[in-house]
Amino acid sequence: RTTIAHQVRQVFIDHQNDPQTIPFLVNHLDHTADPTIFFHTTQTLQAMLPTLTMPILVNALNRPGWQYSIQPLLLNCSEPSVVLPLLISVLGDTQYQVPARILLLQFDFFVVLPWLVSGLENPDARQYTRSLINQMVSLSAQQNIDLLPSIVRLFDPQFALPQRSLLPPEVHTALLELLTHELSKISLSALIDGLRDPHIM
Repeated sequence: RTTIAHQVRQVFIDHQNDPQTIPFLVNHLDHTADPTIFFHTTQTLQAMLPTLTMPILVNALNRPGWQYSIQPLLLNCSEPSVVLPLLISVLGDTQYQVPARILLLQFDFFVVLPWLVSGLENPDARQYTRSLINQMVSLSAQQNIDLLPSIVRLFDPQFALPQRSLLPPEVHTALLELLTHELSKISLSALIDGLRDPHIM
């Protein structure tokens, strides 16, 4: 039976570029159904290219039970540079923003922050992204980790991901307001230190 399952998995993997293959597998990610099928479906999706699987998985975050079926695949993605922009791209959508936020808070904050510039660029996600960054700062502080210097570094367009030659004015304003309003009581030292950086000045 294991040999048959392996061969079937390989058939799906060989056809991962077919537009119906990955959506078909994701639709069969039901943790309440046959555990063997769930296991092999998960293993098959993990063996596929993240650039193909991650968009479909993120699109399924509005499904009931996503914490059990979709979340592990997204968190275990071998390429964070693929999954993080996808999660941030849905922060402005009320159907997806809560699960996306929950997932983003489980990644390394220092890895996530540079990608959040895209969330600040999006007018539908800007306020929600500011709230997310504020929460990341609070959670980091509980572990005696200072995230503020990395937030100040977001003023440098070369630090943002994907890199850009110029920081959009709306992002600059959003960062400034975040640091001087929500984080005003704790951001002064990081802002002063930022004056030493020629890319930020």
